[in-house]
Amino acid sequence: VEEMEVLARICRHQFRGDHARTRIQYMRPDPPDGIITLANGEKIYVECTSAVDRRWEKFVLEQWRRHGRLFSLSGFDGKDIQGNRNAGYSVQGMDIDDPAMKEFFVEAEEDRDTMTKHRRHIVDKIEKKLQKTWTPRTNWLCVVVNEFMMLCGSYACMEPVLNEIVQEYRDRLRENHIAALYFVSNNCDQNSWMSFHPIFAL
Repeated sequence: VEEMEVLARICRHQFRGDHARTRIQYMRPDPPDGIITLANGEKIYVECTSAVDRRWEKFVLEQWRRHGRLFSLSGFDGKDIQGNRNAGYSVQGMDIDDPAMKEFFVEAEEDRDTMTKHRRHIVDKIEKKLQKTWTPRTNWLCVVVNEFMMLCGSYACMEPVLNEIVQEYRDRLRENHIAALYFVSNNCDQNSWMSFHPIFAL
């Protein structure tokens, strides 16, 4: 369902006035996750992936519910978390219930560190998708990004980083028959941020 919602948002954003005549279809083979069929019959095969660190988000929210405090995002992400709700959590071997760790619940993360960490999440997802076999056709790779983690208040601050990623991966995307990268915010508001980056000339 989430993937089909993302495809519907892409249709509204990319095809604007004509989006009502487009059709989206779920696909079980991977890739793609779905197909966008345009009014003229042209098909676009879309594979979706998420660069949202859900493990870290769930951990942070769990700390808020249980202790009324948010664990700092500074310097950490999901791969640093061990354990679970039943067994208890540790972060890089720290006991988060230790009073001496209290400072880690208030330390803020610099915007630049947040952007660097988020860039790594995006690149990791692109790398994983490039390991799959892509059929030669009009393929788009859609990366859902975390607009809410941008401390600067707007995801637009990531645009130079995304442009850099597109340039870095352009040749490999071409080799894998990926015609475009689409970055879609996890904010589902009508005015949420989206960005389209063609790899081939459309």
